[in-house]
Formats: sequence, C-alpha cells, structure tokens
Amino acid sequence: MHNHGHFANALSISLHKNRQDIEMFFLYRDTIEGVQEKIANYRDKFLVLVGQDESRKYIFDPLDNWEYLDRWAQKPLVIDVDYLAVDNKPYNRLHRVWFNQNTMANIETLLMHQPIMHIQYTKGPWLSLMHGLHEHRVYTFEHYISKIKHNFVYSYGQQAVLGHEYNDHDFPFGPEIYNNNNLVSLLPYFNQCGGSVVSETCKDFTLTEKTFQAIMAGHPFLLIGIKGSIQYLRHHGFDVFDDLLNHDYDRLDDLYDRIDRLFADNTQILSTKIDRYSIADRLEKNRWQLWRYRDRVTGDLFQKIVDIYSNEPERRA
Repeated sequence: MHNHGHFANALSISLHKNRQDIEMFFLYRDTIEGVQEKIANYRDKFLVLVGQDESRKYIFDPLDNWEYLDRWAQKPLVIDVDYLAVDNKPYNRLHRVWFNQNTMANIETLLMHQPIMHIQYTKGPWLSLMHGLHEHRVYTFEHYISKIKHNFVYSYGQQAVLGHEYNDHDFPFGPEIYNNNNLVSLLPYFNQCGGSVVSETCKDFTLTEKTFQAIMAGHPFLLIGIKGSIQYLRHHGFDVFDDLLNHDYDRLDDLYDRIDRLFADNTQILSTKIDRYSIADRLEKNRWQLWRYRDRVTGDLFQKIVDIYSNEPERRA
C-alpha cells in the first residue's frame, strides 16, 4: 500500500471491480482545473482523489469549487483520501476518508526492514531526534532537554541546536543523526539509547514515522503530540508502559501544558538511564504489533470505501 499502484489494486479487489475501472489523481500534482478536466473525462469510473496535508502550498486551495460535481446528471463517485474536504463544506459527491498515506508508507518500509534489524536491548540515555525547528520543539529544548542534556542524545535541526555551533558534547553522534525517515541508518543510535522522547509535528491528529520508528527500534517513549495520541496507541494495542511512564499529560488540551506536564511527571525516569532488557519481551510485542496496526488501519480504510460504494446503487449498475 506504499504506492499508487498497490492502493488501486487493493481497492479494486475490495470493490470487486476491474483495475481499469479505477482512476486515481494526486491533487498536489495538478491544478484544480486540471483535476476537474480529468474527472470529466473519467465520469464512468470510480475516482479517488489523493491529497496531502500540505498540498495547498503547491498549487491551490483544494477545499473550493467541488460543488460543480452536484450539477451533473450522471455523477462520479469520488473518494477524497486524506481530509481535504472539511466538515463545514460537505459535497454530495465528494466523500471524505481519512488515511495518512505518508505515515503508512513509512510503516511499510519499517516492516520491510524488520527482519534485518538487530535490536540491542541495552541500558542507555534518552534519545530525541528532530529535523525541523518547530516552535514547540524549541520550547522543549530550551525549557527541559537543555537542562538534563547529560542524559540525552538529541539533535534539533541538521547543523545546529537552536543556533549553537556543533560540538561533540552537544551531539555525541554528530549532526547527521536528525530524523531522516531511515531507521536502518539511525538504528545504531537507537540501540545505544534506552528510550525516546518523540516530538511530533502537532499540526493534525496524526502520528508520523517519528513515533513508529521508536516502536520499531524497541523503545519505550514519551510523546509530545496531539491530545489523545497515547490513548490512540493504546486503542490500537500498543504497550505504552503505563507502569513505568506517566502519560497523564495526554489528556490536557493545550500543547504546552502537555509538554510541561510530561516533564514534570517523568522527572525521575528522564534523569536515569533506561534498562530495556527487563522489558524486552514487551518491546518485541510492540514491534510486531505494527503489523496488526497496518492491517487494521488499511482494512478500515477499504471498509469505509466499500460502505460508501454500497450506498451508491447507481454506480454499481
């Protein structure tokens, strides 16, 4: 499911349709007029519009101008994967289905490499790897990690930490260890650490490769993310180590309140090295839980589309 073809093939099987009856368009690769023209040319097919959270920065506002679909006598069934159609702009023929494609593609890569990953459950400091210097990450470093950095391996940005020059003390493994979507290259650093403080993007309710890399690397983790992120992982069967870590922060509404509470409630464990050997069996179960999570999320996606399709009898004629 990590590319266009896999998605369309799996969807055709779920809908009991021929592959050639399904057309997929990537909104961020076209203009709104171009997408409209393509839809007009494929009105007899099952259409899937694929978007990304940041597609607007490329070409157009994808939330506008879809009402023209309702004016056609014979209307296509259009599925919007991701959430480009907001709740206050419903369109009769544009169905909203949430699916975080980038994250699922990264999970597929993690699963593909799992058999060759050698996890070393050793005692070590905390790991916090970041690439972009978002405001909440600057806040986390300035107020907390910089004060206990003797027990952290961290990287904020590619070449510097908040403007400070690179030095061996600040970056024990060098500036190249910022999160880079490649766990194979980062695994030696994960293996030398005992747990992760993961700082998510925090734009929408989504978990990215940052969280799932920590899981695949066999790390217990604290999560700076959207409210309810930890509960979401619990719901999907992941062990979040409530007996070791205090996740009360996950229930707070404000992001910065969550950050403050995370560090306040976990001061002692963040000041110690984590011995993963004693919980290695639970960490291994978390790693294998990624397979079940992948299957559940993609299964839910296809079921939603099948349900929409089954309620459109004119399209099944």
